[in-house]
Amino acid sequence: MVQNSRVLHAFCGTPGLRAKLSALPSKRQTPKFEEYTIVLKGMLRVEFHGGAIEVRPGQAIIAHPDEWVRYSTPEPDGAEYVAICLPAFSPGTVHRDPEK
Repeated sequence: MVQNSRVLHAFCGTPGLRAKLSALPSKRQTPKFEEYTIVLKGMLRVEFHGGAIEVRPGQAIIAHPDEWVRYSTPEPDGAEYVAICLPAFSPGTVHRDPEK
């Protein structure tokens, strides 16, 4: 269990739509939506205030609204995953950190 954070580690069932992230980490963000991410293949590293967690195939992670997160795939083959955002993802509600 992750302490000092509202990011929760969970297990989930059958996937639907797929996405693939490889090479570069995503931008840091503090979205206004809840995001359920289920890993199908590879490893997804999720950083948050207070730490990081590696999410492997068959595992999922929940990022709650207003939780600072950054996703990356440090392994060579990247990761395939399903991300479900509630309410739906919107560029206006993802609140990505400015470039440095």
